[in-house]
Amino acid sequence: MVAFLVFYAPVPAREHSADLKHRVHYLDQRFYELIYRRCRSDDGPYDVLRQLALLRYKSPTAYLSGERLAVLIRDLAIFEGA
Repeated sequence: MVAFLVFYAPVPAREHSADLKHRVHYLDQRFYELIYRRCRSDDGPYDVLRQLALLRYKSPTAYLSGERLAVLIRDLAIFEGA
């Protein structure tokens, strides 16, 4: 399982514990804003990117299991081609 956290604070990831860094991937604020604008639609082609785009400040973490990671890779390929 992997956790994704929207990186709202200007604190570099290297300032977190080594254990946490291996399990959490921070979404750059600019990337988050991009997927927020382009991937929130219910009828769009994105499944996991939509889930990440809908994260909010009070609950900015999403956990993905192995099969959902494969869907994320597919979403990213579609997103890159758009």
